[in-house]
Amino acid sequence: MKARLAALSLAVVIAALLGRSEAASPTQIATSPSPRWSSPPLLAMTDEAIATASVPSLGLRTGFDLATTDEAPIPPPQPEPLAQLSEPYELFRGDRAHPRVALTFDCGPWVNPGYIKAILDSLDDYGHRVTFFVTGEFLEKHGRLFATRMVRHEIANHSYSHPNFPRLPAERIQQEMRWTEELAAGLGATTRGIWRAPFGARTPRELYIAAEEGYPLHVMWSTDSGDWTTRSADYVRATTLNRAVNGAVVVHHCNSWQTAAVLGSILWQLREWGIGVVTVSEVMG
Repeated sequence: MKARLAALSLAVVIAALLGRSEAASPTQIATSPSPRWSSPPLLAMTDEAIATASVPSLGLRTGFDLATTDEAPIPPPQPEPLAQLSEPYELFRGDRAHPRVALTFDCGPWVNPGYIKAILDSLDDYGHRVTFFVTGEFLEKHGRLFATRMVRHEIANHSYSHPNFPRLPAERIQQEMRWTEELAAGLGATTRGIWRAPFGARTPRELYIAAEEGYPLHVMWSTDSGDWTTRSADYVRATTLNRAVNGAVVVHHCNSWQTAAVLGSILWQLREWGIGVVTVSEVMG
């Protein structure tokens, strides 16, 4: 393991921005009322608004372009089915051959019940299954809601208390993941196989620790919806839709009033465009 970590630590690169040519123009986004919420018309977005922040890659096999050039692109490695993964794998973007996106939701320790209920209402209205990355503290505080309304979705591990993993000893990281899995199992679900590091903070060490705990797939994202910031709900909606390219992985948060307000409108527009909303496992192809 030390040899693998040493090799990986030399391979840290900076992931390039996704090509804007694939993004939908703001003028192409139709404005529609949400089944439960209404939203004003979208504003034209600036370059700053639609730019996706670069995310460092750790030199592992990933489903993410590392460069964009004028030459014919080299197809990225296709994700293996989760059951076949034996080494740590990072997913930034899934299968690009089909018009579908994975909407993901991080449920940290601090979640307003009204926001997560509104998110679940919108998902139920459209019959979509998505992936929730849950913390153990979230499960302790909202166990009944989880057991009655969330277990039908794909559930993944997001630690117990949402700490910064690179600052923790290996034993604590293992315990954080085990506690969350035990809580999920007690509520009729499992987090096994898929995880997301709190804050997206990870090094090769954490990826191998997680893989040895039964979590070979670490999920980052191709699009940050921005719903954790003070940006408006319209910004979150426009960012999500502008980046709804084939195989996109979008990160939202369960404690976001912006996402709670516009998710129904996002789902309506994706349906109008013929873009499917799927889980992380499904977007892998």
